Amino acid sequence: MLETIKISAAGYPSRNFMDEFSERYKILTHSKNWELSPSALSKIILSSTVQGHDKYQIGKTKIFLRAGEVINSLFFSLLNLLFYLNIL
Repeated sequence: MLETIKISAAGYPSRNFMDEFSERYKILTHSKNWELSPSALSKIILSSTVQGHDKYQIGKTKIFLRAGEVINSLFFSLLNLLFYLNIL
């Protein structure tokens, strides 16, 4: 419990399990990366969509995101992809 408070106080209130995160956002990477481990795939997703490594931290099983900033980056990356694919 104490670690959770420390992480939130450091400015990373959003937490996602790596396997769920990588499954949700894998569409943002090339399909050849989809077979990588959740950890490796999550790192690729974050490095290609988020400007600045200070906006997230990667733990052993979870990804810690700054409030709103990273989610907005990921959301707009998904929207751009959908427009590019002519889905929207």
